[in-house]
Amino acid sequence: VGEEGAPRKRSDMCEPGESVSVALRPVTESGSFNIPLKRPWTHYFAIPNLPEICTDATLTVLAKGELAGEGTYVGVLGEEANMLGRLFVTAGDFSEDSQACKGEENCKAGPARGGNQSVYMAEEVVASASVLEDSLVISRGRMVQYAADGTLKVGLFVEGDSVVPEVTVVGMRLSFRLGGCYSKRLLGFPGLSRKPDRYSGFVTTLALHDPPAPDDAAAILVNATSNLDPAANELVVAFNALASPGTFGPEFRLEGPGAGGSRSKIEVTGQEWDLAVAGRFFTKSYNDGRTLEPTTRIEAEVVPRSTLAAGVGEGAGGTVQLAVLLQANGEGGGQPDLVKLNELKIVYPPASCLVHTLKVGAGVEGLGDGGMIREVEYCA
Repeated sequence: VGEEGAPRKRSDMCEPGESVSVALRPVTESGSFNIPLKRPWTHYFAIPNLPEICTDATLTVLAKGELAGEGTYVGVLGEEANMLGRLFVTAGDFSEDSQACKGEENCKAGPARGGNQSVYMAEEVVASASVLEDSLVISRGRMVQYAADGTLKVGLFVEGDSVVPEVTVVGMRLSFRLGGCYSKRLLGFPGLSRKPDRYSGFVTTLALHDPPAPDDAAAILVNATSNLDPAANELVVAFNALASPGTFGPEFRLEGPGAGGSRSKIEVTGQEWDLAVAGRFFTKSYNDGRTLEPTTRIEAEVVPRSTLAAGVGEGAGGTVQLAVLLQANGEGGGQPDLVKLNELKIVYPPASCLVHTLKVGAGVEGLGDGGMIREVEYCA
């Protein structure tokens, strides 16, 4: 709390606030919950209605089954099928040495395994519990990306060297801290519809005003409707101040009339834009059979901190431009006749926040007349 009328100042860091949990615990069969899953299996679970998250998060899974013994675990996958870790690892399994057994009988040291492994569980604890609970941590950088669209999609699997014969997933919980995010929607409803420029694929340039310095990686979320075919085209967002080059782009130009008054020819200029690419979107095939029809897709991509810092600077202020292009992808690729950008936003944890000190009341409804000086911290 600062003195009354004190000017705003920057805090040393942008601290998140209250810790909260979002839990899924259906009482009956629902999706892949409360259904015996026989090896091998892989199922994805969705935790919806999430805010933007700029902290590490703890994913907790509640399950029952024959989870005691060597070689028993449930693997965890991220939204891009990347390995996040293993849950329900029995004591001594996957350890580097026998010290992990802590004197347990019939405990053998297994080979070292990489990944985010759970806390070792004693077999008698596993055997005595009807429902087991285990957790792993998802890093801040991944959570910024995963929660950007408001839903976390996480995969669980038993296959390969995991020998669990049957598992029933009964619940899931995600714990994290609120706040600590800088979030800017550069484009929202009703969006923007435009025919990409031929050859260059230029769609638009959006402005980001006074972004703060980043403290970690960012996520850029794009919601677009078009003929999005990964085999033919991809949407690119870049930290560049570009303008429409018209029908032709930097790589091609009109050569001029051909001999005998024939139609004009196109020639290669040998030039190209030096794009500072922040992300490439819709590059994965969904195999949904709808590539010939306009399709709406939402995707968030990670922007590494080094790329982000180079793009937005170190909090010096000013305006940053983000160019959007829909470019042909590979030989034989082409551009759709129309693309509609429904939403584009950027989210990341900033290195510092703005702090305002408010007088009592201060013209803000709800502060009341309790004689308190309140300080509001938010990321901007």
